[in-house]
Amino acid sequence: MLYIFVINLIISGLWCQNIKRVIVQQGGSFSFDCQHDETVLFGRRLNEWLEIQEDNEYYLYLNLNFNYLPQENILRVTSNSAQSKHNGYYTCQKSTWISTSKNIIYQIILADVQSFYWNYICHGPIGSCERLDDVVDENLSRFEVADQTNTELFCCASVTGYGTVNIHMNRVGDSFGDVEVNRKQELDGTWVVCANQRTILRRTSNFNQQVLTCELLIDNQHNSMLSSVIIIKDPILPDPSLNYNSYFEENRDNEYFNEPRLSEIRSRRKSMTGKKLAIIIGSVIGGLCLLGLLIAFLVCLCRHKNASSSSKMKNSKQYSPVKTMEQTRYKNQTNTQDDEPVYEEPTQLSRTSPIFTRC
Repeated sequence: MLYIFVINLIISGLWCQNIKRVIVQQGGSFSFDCQHDETVLFGRRLNEWLEIQEDNEYYLYLNLNFNYLPQENILRVTSNSAQSKHNGYYTCQKSTWISTSKNIIYQIILADVQSFYWNYICHGPIGSCERLDDVVDENLSRFEVADQTNTELFCCASVTGYGTVNIHMNRVGDSFGDVEVNRKQELDGTWVVCANQRTILRRTSNFNQQVLTCELLIDNQHNSMLSSVIIIKDPILPDPSLNYNSYFEENRDNEYFNEPRLSEIRSRRKSMTGKKLAIIIGSVIGGLCLLGLLIAFLVCLCRHKNASSSSKMKNSKQYSPVKTMEQTRYKNQTNTQDDEPVYEEPTQLSRTSPIFTRC
């Protein structure tokens, strides 16, 4: 409970802070005032502060000017050329450790067109659509489409720092309804605007090409223009196994600009639950199979070891070593095969024995 209370206290403190948004044009100037004895803090995000001084690297990076007005007791911070690096939060704070409150927070927003482009989705065989951009002018392009091809064309822009943003797109081909324009504002104030149309591009007898134009309007004034020449080429025979018109038969919501339906959320949750359950069951079965294979391998290994040890014991019993120095169990027992022949010296004759000579 204490943890939740601290989080709520921090969130309420952030909401209670006085944040003043300052929109600056590209290359324009901005300024804000602090007290003479206060330090200047800068942060890319809220409550991620770094102190800015005239003699440190942050001052050199942001290229800010510090002007002291002693008569008014004011420190005025200015920038003569606003760039994207200046986007962020600025505030003033007392240099003492006792006071941590910030009177006001300035949010510098650089008014800029971050992106403006056009693109397509081709619902046809491979090679039905091909886009060729102009090398010299990136706002010009050529779009070659096979005859009788279903396409979805859209122009999108991401704009920061402006009040109203709109896109005008002309209709080409046989459109399915009017041109739709969707808008959504991000948390940082950036507007994302997209205009799209669904159409079938066909070749006619009079014209073989059309022109797609997208005009970006900011604060009801012209900002920029995209143009593409659409050339209708020979048709490509579709594959009968594929259904390219299924996209137009279904009523699909744009997930970015519209929230998903409740039925879609439930179906997605059911499909995700089924997938998770299948993954868990498959993991358990795979683990059991792996454990069974490991046990079988260990049993086979033990049997192999036992068989090898028993064969060694049999060989050792069949061919037992014989002690060569062992004495015979009986005195008269001799081995006529293995004993070597013994040489016996002749008995000497006595001197008195007669000697016979043979003539």
